[in-house]
Amino acid sequence: MNIMNIRKNYRIFYSVILMLFMIYANTSNAQTVEFSKQVAAFKEDANIQTIANMWAEYMKDKSGAAKSKYWVGKDYIEYEAPGSRFYNYNLQHVYNISKINDTTYEINTIAYMLVNPDNYYELVSAIYKVYAININGQWKLSSFLDMHMDEMEQYKAGHINYIYPPGYDFSRKEARNTGKFINEFVKLYEIAPVDEITYAVSNSLDQSSQMVGFSYTLYRSESKYPVRFIYPPTILSARCNHIHEIVHALIIPQYPDCHYMLNEGIATFYGGHANVPYEDLYKLAQDWLKQNDCNFEDFESLYAIEVDDIHPFENILGARIIEYTINKYGHSKIKDLLTIKDYKEIFEAIDVTDINRFCKGLFSN
Repeated sequence: MNIMNIRKNYRIFYSVILMLFMIYANTSNAQTVEFSKQVAAFKEDANIQTIANMWAEYMKDKSGAAKSKYWVGKDYIEYEAPGSRFYNYNLQHVYNISKINDTTYEINTIAYMLVNPDNYYELVSAIYKVYAININGQWKLSSFLDMHMDEMEQYKAGHINYIYPPGYDFSRKEARNTGKFINEFVKLYEIAPVDEITYAVSNSLDQSSQMVGFSYTLYRSESKYPVRFIYPPTILSARCNHIHEIVHALIIPQYPDCHYMLNEGIATFYGGHANVPYEDLYKLAQDWLKQNDCNFEDFESLYAIEVDDIHPFENILGARIIEYTINKYGHSKIKDLLTIKDYKEIFEAIDVTDINRFCKGLFSN
């Protein structure tokens, strides 16, 4: 099996797993927390048991925004806002809680994604760390990034706070241009911008992930500039002008129920995909359709299609619909589309009755 087929099969496999996980998480909101024998049996330091109990209570708490009581200040807003999956997995295995000093402890956790209800241990989603710090006699959670922020370089460009390791070849020019794009995008679509987008950038996605506390994560890529978007707006990347993910950071908070195809479509229209500009993706999709056929009525069947063995077809279709809508109705109509949850209602909103004929026409010239 060649590498392209491996990538394609992996994406389909991962997409199915992710969909199953999201269905499970949304229906049960279940969190199972367990502790290693080392943590559970450690009696010499009473703080470790107190912190373990707090971490377990936090993971099992379903009170939404009230969960902020466990965190230091804005850490809750940044890392566990309603809808976030940042620390939200099916099984959390805490393998170590270690003392840093009298008021600070490090919590090390392995997160598993549920694939088979009879076996939690099939897929490791992440290995990460957070901290517990004592404030006026109370233990609170704090993010890895905030605890190590003074070790990082920072640069502010409009709504973005760039964070990067010392010695990284950071481009202030690219950062400023990205800040300008955000200002124009926000004005064009009348978006209430987030207070700040945290953008961790380094030489690789793995290194950027380590900057926010992940020693391992399932979100890896073989592409030259891998990236991960974390909701609420935190971006991990290997370059400072990843427009695709920045559009996600702007759109998702204001349109959290936007249909997946349009969410990816508007990000692809402005930022391309996997380092390929939208215009080139359009041409690749045209060539693909000359050799293949698909049923545009059935979104689920479109989800499994990859153009050039790497670019999701639904991203390109969504981008074409965004471009068509802008040309025919103007940018204001996009705001209406982004509120739509149902695939077929998207076409009703732009007066399309024959979905197959319309979509084929989008790629005919």
